[in-house]
Amino acid sequence: MLVKGDSISLKGADLSKLDNHQFFQIVYRSCYHKLCVHAFYYVKDEQLAEDIVQEVFLKAWITIDPLREKIEGVWENYLAVMTRNMALNIKKRKAVEVKRSAGYSYHRSGVVFNDWMQKEYDVMLQKAIKALPARQREVFVLNYYGFDTREISKELKIAYSTARNSLMYAVKKLEAYVNKPYVRTGSGDELMPAA
Repeated sequence: MLVKGDSISLKGADLSKLDNHQFFQIVYRSCYHKLCVHAFYYVKDEQLAEDIVQEVFLKAWITIDPLREKIEGVWENYLAVMTRNMALNIKKRKAVEVKRSAGYSYHRSGVVFNDWMQKEYDVMLQKAIKALPARQREVFVLNYYGFDTREISKELKIAYSTARNSLMYAVKKLEAYVNKPYVRTGSGDELMPAA
């Protein structure tokens, strides 16, 4: 192991003689900055990149005993792949959030929603979601919060095809509900589906 100031190289080091804490400190010191740069490449946010690397090291520390034996000698590569995957997942979830928030800003006709229209739309959507069958509602809500179909199937312990079909039917029902023509009721400002 070569130590030059704060820089540590794992090449040529016999890490098998170190306990987990010492081993982890050496890996942390040697990889932290590289992993931050690696994460920044994907997320373009310095603070978020550091948070991602901290999360990667936390996961690595939690599973250090079994992993240390399995991936001896390739820790840097393993941590780099973990960092890349976590950064891409976060980037994907941010894109989904932006896409969803953009969908709320504009109606299909291109007319900008004002606050009143947004509130009415939200109330209508909540009613439609509550009207869904329980399984479809669960799947739709998880998808709304950024889970993909595979993650939903694992989370709910259901088949992938069940999750996919439940989501498809939920979206169809919600579209049908939202696209119905609505009229104002005589008593108050509530909108009701037209007959």
